[in-house]
Amino acid sequence: MGDDARPGRQLGWLAAPTCIVLLFSFVFPLALIARYSVNEFVPGQLMREALTPANYVRFFTDALFQRVFVTTLVVSLASGFVAVLVGIPTAFALRGLSARWRSALITLLLFPLLVVTVVRAAGWVALLNERGAVNSFLLALHVISEPIRFLRTAPALIVAMASSLLPYIVISIDSVLQAVPRHLEEAAMVLGAPPRAAFRYVILPLILPGIVTGFVLSFILSMDAYATPLLIGGSAIRMMSPMIYVQVSELQNWPFASAISIVLIVTSVTLSALITVAAAQRKWR
Repeated sequence: MGDDARPGRQLGWLAAPTCIVLLFSFVFPLALIARYSVNEFVPGQLMREALTPANYVRFFTDALFQRVFVTTLVVSLASGFVAVLVGIPTAFALRGLSARWRSALITLLLFPLLVVTVVRAAGWVALLNERGAVNSFLLALHVISEPIRFLRTAPALIVAMASSLLPYIVISIDSVLQAVPRHLEEAAMVLGAPPRAAFRYVILPLILPGIVTGFVLSFILSMDAYATPLLIGGSAIRMMSPMIYVQVSELQNWPFASAISIVLIVTSVTLSALITVAAAQRKWR
């Protein structure tokens, strides 16, 4: 028993550096933000130590911040959903390719992640503004008579965010899909199931963990997004991360910014856990 447990202890020590880094880079700062969130804001003094829920009460009772909270949730969920809808057929397309072409397309798919988020968002601005490529193309074809306002709209923001989330979705689904034997779908169709039913009742339950993993990751990244909502949504579509920046850099209200941060973190973790649990229960039902 002792000899068997000794290798486990030795391997456990290998995780110590990672735990220490997480402790000082994540746990301590998060605890500090949580403490700041119950302090009082004093103009000219940043904050005064206290234990008050006033910052949280303000966030959940002020109509402006209620809209920001709901907008952040809706845009994040919609962006993840759109990315999943596009990611599933993309993953199946990769599955049908040879190893050489599959590696090439995966590399191409991951290439946008090497570009800074601000640059990607600026590219969408160049495409979607009133004098951008999309409006110029539609005007040249005489499809429209005047430019369409794409920027500062929810659909444009959702599409832009979904495009940046697509690699995470595709990789998550592809990693699970590669382990699914091809003969299962063929066997279902031989037994009389149409392709849609074979996908729904045979393939979909098997790749559901990959879909959920990709969606949860996309949801968390969307909730924390800053550059894309700021450049594409602007003042018309406000989300929580840009609001935190405004509270810290412009208003110097650290307690309220900390409270918004805690709400953002708790909401992201709670909804991600609920989605994961719901998917697990559906899988084993």
